[in-house]
Amino acid sequence: MKKLIVTQLLMLSIASLLSGQQAAVSTITKGHAVKLSPVAFGYNTQSLSGPGWDKQPFLDRIAELDPGNFRYPGGTVGNFWDWKTGFFNANGKKNQVMSAAKEGQYPYRLEDVKKVYDRSGGTTEPIYMLNMLTSTYEYQLEMLKHAQEIGLPVRYIELGNEFYMDDHPKSYNYLNNYPDIKDYADTCRIWVPKLRREFPEARIAMIGINNPAGWTGANRQRSRDWNRVLVENLSGFDVDAFTFHNYAKNNFDDQTPEDMIAQSANRVNFKGIERGIPDKYPFWVTEYNFFTPDNKLPGLWVTGLSNVLMTAQTLSTPGIELVCFHNITSSSVSSAIYDSDTKIAGGKTALKYALSASGQALKVFAQAQKGAKTMCRLTFSDNPVFKGRAKSDYNALYGYLFTGAGEKALVVNFSDKPMTIALDGLGFVAVTAEQTWAESLRTPIIDDKSIRKETTQLSGENQLTIKSYSVTVIK
Repeated sequence: MKKLIVTQLLMLSIASLLSGQQAAVSTITKGHAVKLSPVAFGYNTQSLSGPGWDKQPFLDRIAELDPGNFRYPGGTVGNFWDWKTGFFNANGKKNQVMSAAKEGQYPYRLEDVKKVYDRSGGTTEPIYMLNMLTSTYEYQLEMLKHAQEIGLPVRYIELGNEFYMDDHPKSYNYLNNYPDIKDYADTCRIWVPKLRREFPEARIAMIGINNPAGWTGANRQRSRDWNRVLVENLSGFDVDAFTFHNYAKNNFDDQTPEDMIAQSANRVNFKGIERGIPDKYPFWVTEYNFFTPDNKLPGLWVTGLSNVLMTAQTLSTPGIELVCFHNITSSSVSSAIYDSDTKIAGGKTALKYALSASGQALKVFAQAQKGAKTMCRLTFSDNPVFKGRAKSDYNALYGYLFTGAGEKALVVNFSDKPMTIALDGLGFVAVTAEQTWAESLRTPIIDDKSIRKETTQLSGENQLTIKSYSVTVIK
């Protein structure tokens, strides 16, 4: 009798568990619907190590990613860039501020940006990161005018990169030109009015910092003071936006996929951050990713899903105008497209020109976001919460609704269990669902065969089961 009762209880427990897995999760639109820029999502495009802008497989992969913006020529590299040669200027070469390819130069010119712009039908716009460190206003103006001459728009201009750091690069740091924060503001006061006269429709952004108080090192007083001093010196000119960079960090030697998700979620939780910049200024996040030196899981599927989370949470935050994932290519494991055969976590080798885990997942994000005019977050009932060691919880499901170019929804499932959602909460009639997933968060993504895809017809359906470890576009 006791055995019968135990067996019945066990069967009831299993049945309850299974039914729990299949229970419908109602979707509810939540919070403020934010406006999206036409260039909301794109990439930082530093390409010192190749693979070369004359390589068709590389250009084909960029077309797959379908970026909305293209940050030219990149970050630190741009402070030492000669746009005519498409490589370092004399200062950059002399001081060897960044490593270039051993086999020689891979020039990157505006004509290469034009190829991407033309192939996109004009939907991939450049963000011009001006060299305000080792160049002149006149030479940078010549660059922008050349861009116009070859048919590129000049609508987004970024005034330098990371001058709040006082020890970078080691061989020629930013104190050479801007020993005081005010020096940067004074230079902008000269450049900005001239740029306004030449490009009255362009949006111009100054360098900012996301969380000044977070720079706690004894040698980081300049960074802590940066935003405040700039705002105090915004006289005689004005800008349209400020930039900041945002990299998720890890301090666990035994980092798990769950750690990475929690760390990524924590990094894009902007609640309580005091930037000290007036609310009228939006922000351009011109670099973000998981900080490469800290990442113990490079190339695994979890990095892709985590970067979708960082991208979507950032863009759905009021006051964020655009984001540029760092980086579109590199032999580094942090890129979207591998420029060479690259060993990733677990010992496997990703193939040259392959999309990384981040590239595969962000490609799906672009399919949902591109062309949308607004975006809002979706919340789900019965949405499991996972506790992370990084002092940040995260949910199984994250969802986002995009409108203005045909309604679409994007849903990410971090759970090891399929989750069923009720489609009526989306607010539009769902016709298809395109799911992209891997067998595990630890699945190494080495080529297109590493991921799985499935398209489901939803006509007449009121529910959809979201696969484990997946990112799904619902149309």
